[in-house]
Amino acid sequence: QNNIFQREIGRMCSASTGNCYRVVDSVDPEVSISMVHRQLFTGEDENPETEVILIPPSESDKFDSSDTRFWSVAHRRITTGYASVVLCLPFVMGPIPLVEAETRQRSPYQVLTIGLGGGTLDMFWASMQRSMNITVVELDEAVVKVAERWFGVREVSTQVREYGNERRTIIGDGVEYVKKEKQRGVLYDVIVIDACDVDARRPCPVGKFLTEEMMGALSSITTHEGIAIFNVLPEGKFSEENNDIVNEVKT
Repeated sequence: QNNIFQREIGRMCSASTGNCYRVVDSVDPEVSISMVHRQLFTGEDENPETEVILIPPSESDKFDSSDTRFWSVAHRRITTGYASVVLCLPFVMGPIPLVEAETRQRSPYQVLTIGLGGGTLDMFWASMQRSMNITVVELDEAVVKVAERWFGVREVSTQVREYGNERRTIIGDGVEYVKKEKQRGVLYDVIVIDACDVDARRPCPVGKFLTEEMMGALSSITTHEGIAIFNVLPEGKFSEENNDIVNEVKT
């Protein structure tokens, strides 16, 4: 298809949401027969939710001569502009310095992500040699299973010299989780709202994250220098309509 070779390697449907997820490996032979992309699709949607690059077991392994189901994921290689921007924001606009001037004495930076997908954001951050405590809340257990099976998502707990990284997934409702964290008085340096649904006008973010009550809860669990990042996906037919949708979220 368009000179790109592809094969579906996995499919799973959710008992709770009814959504079905497809995992597809593909390669563009005009670029490299060994640079394999893995993408996550919801239903028969042609636009992937997540895309990662795979690492072949050896230099001789190619898409057409090796079983890519057993290739590992290159968590430090980012393929989409959206992921690149979000990954940079905590360091260029938020509380986490791009370079530590000296050995830190404070506790780890606290990061909360609502919505897992293929784990691109949190697994990239977890792979960095920084002290970050990352919590991911995902509503759909099927998404968690797909991410762990095909996208290399895993629990992380490392302690090396002056830094330590932790990453965990919690299956549950992101709205209820934020409310509970507010009650507990927990503070986060970085919050990412990457939750989407089937809304035809604005799939992302889910509307219940934009209520006045929710905005207050998110504000209450964000540190003074912290930031909250929202993934906004407008589906208008014209640019003016998309601008209106984005402005509604901003307001």
